[in-house]
Amino acid sequence: MNKTDLRVIKTRETMHRALIDLLHEKPFDEITTKDVIEKARVNRTTFYRYYSGLVSLIDEVFFDFKQKFADLLANEHCQTEQVFQDFLNSRHTISALWKIQSRRYGLYDDMHKMLRVAFADELVKQNMVGHSLHYQSFICASLCMESLRYAILHNETMSLKQSIDDIKSLTGLF
Repeated sequence: MNKTDLRVIKTRETMHRALIDLLHEKPFDEITTKDVIEKARVNRTTFYRYYSGLVSLIDEVFFDFKQKFADLLANEHCQTEQVFQDFLNSRHTISALWKIQSRRYGLYDDMHKMLRVAFADELVKQNMVGHSLHYQSFICASLCMESLRYAILHNETMSLKQSIDDIKSLTGLF
């Protein structure tokens, strides 16, 4: 199977979208291969040509999304605000994948960890390490992830700068 063949790409994307849509319709543990096949409007043979089962589809969707996230973080020309907006634009996919919480899957935690590492690298690069690099990078990642979670779950349109300004205004409480 040629992974660059447009038909292959479109079929995979169709099955990915079907899974994401199903995650918005019912709990993860109630989704079956049959549900995905029906939602994607593919036949059983087609599904199994691409995936060994539901788990391999989920693995691919998670891997693709995490790879996209990693690529954005690795892009030196990409600004934090741009990453934040890109993920707000992917709110349908993100909110669906966040619903899957298991020992195998935990996208929110994976994204937090990836951000924490990226912030630690940036703090070191800009010589901004304070008392504890781990603490600083953890707080930065947490602020970004919680701002993203709030915006996604409340269907808000906001900028990371707006979020940071709101947080700065709260520092007087401490």
